Amino acid sequence: APKAAPAPAPAPKAAPTGPPPLRLDLTGKAPLADNWPAAVVATDIDAVVVELPVLVARKPADHTADYWVITEVKVSGKKVGETRAFVSRSGIADLGPTVVWVKAHVPVYENRGTVQLTVSSSSDGEFMKPLFTRELAYTTGG
Repeated sequence: APKAAPAPAPAPKAAPTGPPPLRLDLTGKAPLADNWPAAVVATDIDAVVVELPVLVARKPADHTADYWVITEVKVSGKKVGETRAFVSRSGIADLGPTVVWVKAHVPVYENRGTVQLTVSSSSDGEFMKPLFTRELAYTTGG
């Protein structure tokens, strides 16, 4: 008698769809403080992409006036970029935390080194009040 064909393998479970939930631990975290590390999220032959979450409000009452979050990006002490995010009441979440994601494409001069992110706030977009500085090591993909 012919052998029976093996049972078909079960169908793979479908991968979850949509973006993942925001997963930042807020325990003991204060708005505009040095709360989380920066990360290199992509590399190229002569550049890296860095990302840093900055908590601007845990709840709507944390926002008392509009301002800019300004981040200077430096490599080997040389300014190579800047990011700006405007924080206004209309941009503050009603039910959860509000986070500005600093993200920058950073040209680099060596295969390994350090990127420095200096985060400041400014009510007028000109005078900057330094908040904190983060440094992170990188290795390029080249």
